[in-house]
This record gives sequence, C-alpha cells and structure tokens, in this order.
Amino acid sequence: MGRKIILIDFFILTLVFAFIAAIFTVPGLGRVATSPIFLLFSGASLLCLGLILVYLTIKEGIKGKTGKFLLLTGFSSIGIFSSVILHNFIYALIFAGLLKIPQTDESFFFILATLVFPTSFFVGIIGTIILLVKNRLE
Repeated sequence: MGRKIILIDFFILTLVFAFIAAIFTVPGLGRVATSPIFLLFSGASLLCLGLILVYLTIKEGIKGKTGKFLLLTGFSSIGIFSSVILHNFIYALIFAGLLKIPQTDESFFFILATLVFPTSFFVGIIGTIILLVKNRLE
C-alpha cells in the first residue's frame, strides 16, 4: 500500500512540476505566473509533495537505484522552493541595506533554483520512470 502511495505522490509531483514549467515557458501563460497566490501555491505544492516523497521513500525502506532516484526527485523539489525563498530573502536584505555583502549569495540561490535543482529533478524523474518500466517488463 505504501509503495502505491509513493508512486501516486511521484506522478502528482511530476505533473505539478510540468504544469509550473509550462506556465513559465509557454508564451501567453506568463500572466498566471505573476500572481502571488499562484507562486505561493505552486511552491508550497512542490515543497509538500517533495517532503511526502522523501518521507515515504525512507519509511518504506526503498533501497537501490529506485530509492536513490526517488530521493533525488523529492530533495530536488524541496531544494527548488527553498532556494527561491532564500534568494528572495537575501535579495530583500541586501536591497533594504540590512545586509552588507556582495550580491553573489543571492545569485548562488538563483542558480540553484533555476538550473541545478530542476536538472536533478529531471534526472530523478527519468531514472525512476526507466527503472519502473524496466522492473515491470522483467
């Protein structure tokens, strides 16, 4: 039963990520992405679904490559949301003059949120799907 819930969470997380990526990349849909409610809801969805995926993968004791890819997917979705929050928080502190550091720290979190974590998310998704299909065919 727990493994079915993991798969359901995994596929919902994949669909949510694909929806968010489509909103930000498809021309004309950008108006939706500027809504603070959408941004908060989509980020919170990624965070919660990622936390659930990580928790259930560890709780069920899924080992091997499948477990590693599931954990990579979950931690990447957590990392995307966390990096966006840290980027904006540090930028706000620098902009308000409360933090006297070069703006490289907030750029670091921006790169994590836009390049590193989405790439590792894709690797986790593709690896998990390949292993699931491979195990079904054997």
